[in-house]
Amino acid sequence: MIANRVAIVTGASGGIGAAAAAAFAQAGAKVALLARKEERLSRLAAEIERYGGVAVPVRCNVADAAEVSTAVNEVRAALGPIDILVNAAGVTIPAKVEDARPEDLRQMMDINYFGVVHMVRATLPDMKAGEFGHVVNIGSVAGRRGEYTLAGYCASKFALAGFTEALRLELFGTRVNVSLINCSPVDTPMLDNLEWRVRSGILDVWMVPVEWIVSAVFAAIEFRLSEVDVPLCFGLIRRMASAFPDFFAPWYGFATTVVNLFSQFVQSGSDSDDRE
Repeated sequence: MIANRVAIVTGASGGIGAAAAAAFAQAGAKVALLARKEERLSRLAAEIERYGGVAVPVRCNVADAAEVSTAVNEVRAALGPIDILVNAAGVTIPAKVEDARPEDLRQMMDINYFGVVHMVRATLPDMKAGEFGHVVNIGSVAGRRGEYTLAGYCASKFALAGFTEALRLELFGTRVNVSLINCSPVDTPMLDNLEWRVRSGILDVWMVPVEWIVSAVFAAIEFRLSEVDVPLCFGLIRRMASAFPDFFAPWYGFATTVVNLFSQFVQSGSDSDDRE
């Protein structure tokens, strides 16, 4: 399903995108690496080619529809029609709703949601015209359940989930499949922010390795799965919480409060040790 296919991976300069791109190349796909950081893309492309893979680095800001169109045309000219699209580009800027900056909220929506929309619109004609097509959107458990200090991020991932489901309906009966990967926190540089570091004493145990997400992407393509939860237990909890919101809301709020109090306690202890 993957060998000899042309795959575009966004967010390929690091994290899930870079790992997925390398895995696709190893599986025999011709991979286009899209991101804003050209130097990182070039290094990854060179590494892939050293091991006999085919990779084309293309600088692209997915939030800009014109740049996306230009980038996809460049990929098409270099590698041929697109078969697979993995939307892994994303950004998280944690803040409480009352403290969030409008420009940060806009940036998350522009990249996490509209970036996917632009990429899908630019690549879908190739997939519909070909014998095979697959869109994989990297979502989040935060796209199914609101999370503390992540209102803006959740909004963008909720939008992505709805877009993915609607797109799947539109493409029903075609050769193009659409998958959504719902991740718990993934061990990537995207979590290197103040909010996560303050709460990392307890939240680190929930992080999953990036390889799990790559495996989920491959499983979604190979078995044409609509949705994959990583890990599975988070998906089950989310579905139960959605089915019984009045029951779960107080417990979820209580658990969040406990996590915050514990994190503050750990942080205050660390500050005391630093002063000593």
